Amino acid sequence: AGEKSDMEELAAGFPVTVTGPAEDDRRYDYSMSLLLEKKGLVKSKGEARRLIAQHAIEIIHRDGSKTGVQEDRHLIQSGDTIKVGKRRYLKIVD
Repeated sequence: AGEKSDMEELAAGFPVTVTGPAEDDRRYDYSMSLLLEKKGLVKSKGEARRLIAQHAIEIIHRDGSKTGVQEDRHLIQSGDTIKVGKRRYLKIVD
């Protein structure tokens, strides 16, 4: 029971840095605490920062590899899924 967000929706209103030459390889550098709060996965940015400090947030890439979020700013791309705790997910789509 996760939510879906497309990259254009995420870019609107968020401080974003885009890297990667080809469109398929583009990665977006987001403030995870702001993203998670705006999308309703956490109640506040403080809660998001606490979860980051506890290593309770991870990114599952489209190839199945997982990356633990250890800092507020993190690279994400289309096809990634952000897992918050055990039961909250946000799927990033085109």
